[in-house]
Order: sequence, then C-alpha cells, then structure tokens
Amino acid sequence: RIRRRFILTMAHIAMYFGSKSILVSCVILVISSRAASQRLLENPTKDSNARTRYTKIFGASAIRRLIENNGYGYENYTVTTEDGYILNLNRIVNPIVKNGNRGYPLLLLNGYLMHSEAWLIQERADTNIAAVWAGLGYDVWLGDQRGTMRSRRHVNLTTDDKKYWDFSYFCKILRRTYTTLPILQSEQQVYQKLKTI
Repeated sequence: RIRRRFILTMAHIAMYFGSKSILVSCVILVISSRAASQRLLENPTKDSNARTRYTKIFGASAIRRLIENNGYGYENYTVTTEDGYILNLNRIVNPIVKNGNRGYPLLLLNGYLMHSEAWLIQERADTNIAAVWAGLGYDVWLGDQRGTMRSRRHVNLTTDDKKYWDFSYFCKILRRTYTTLPILQSEQQVYQKLKTI
C-alpha cells in the first residue's frame, strides 16, 4: 500500500513540476523514511484513537489543532498573489530545532480542492509526511489553494463573483508557488534551498 502511494505521489509530482522534482523528492523521501523508520522502531507512534480524534477536528482552525496535536508549534502567514488572491500559508515549527539548525524548507502543496490537513490526517503518526519531515528537522510549510476554506479572500473580488473562479489549475499552482517564495525568503533567507512538493 505504501509503495503504491509513493509511486502515485511521484507521478503527480512529475506531472505538475517536471522530472527534476521527482529526483529531489525521491531522495528526500528515502532519507526521511529511513530516519523515521529507525525512530519508529525505537518508539512506536500508532495512535489508536486517531480515527475518532481526527474526524472531530474540522473548520478553519483544524490545521492549527492538527499541527499542535502532533507536538509542534504553528505559525500562520498570508500571501497575496499577482492577480489579487489572498492565500493562507501554514508553518510547522519543531520546538526542539533551533532557527539556525533547521533543514531545507519544504513547501507542501495539497491536491486540487483539498486543504493542508491532507498532509496530517493519516491514522498513524509515522505516515503523516509533514509531521515526519518536521520531526526530522526540515522547515515545513503547508499552502492552501485559492478557493479553499482558509484561502477564499481576494483584493477586489468575492467568491460569489464568476471572475474569482476564472483560473486554470496549472496557472494556480505556478502563481501560488512563486508568490509564496518571498515570504520564505524574508523569513530565513532560504530562497535558493526551497523544495516544493
């Protein structure tokens, strides 16, 4: 099951971001998985109450609660795109890792019509890739797509306007990805190191 998920994830990454992203993603995933597996052997993190706990966490504050339930700090930012969409950007802060020792920043972009919670709602803690990477010291950022619960604002339009919804998915990802970079750059001067998944 995990192998099939991995292959599908790599196929999606290749389709949207090109083949170079696959290599980077595979390397990061393999390194992360090995370290996480070793840690899990020493301290299993099977959460028997995960199904009932996660189904009760919903709404605009769900991402914050999911991150904090995994033992991490939460930071929230907003980013305005060139075409006026005001988007939500969430950061997972590992309290053990100091600012200067953080690993590469990873910007995780959720699937179409999904929220950032998608990276954190697996039944087992060791399969929540955002939490695993944060635990390994990476600087993890989760972006919400335009039109989703936390990213429904616009400089001039409302969600009732047809023009608000007049964009292509490919355009959305590209614009959103590139307009989130300045906030990462101002935070840690890490523009050159950013990996997008």
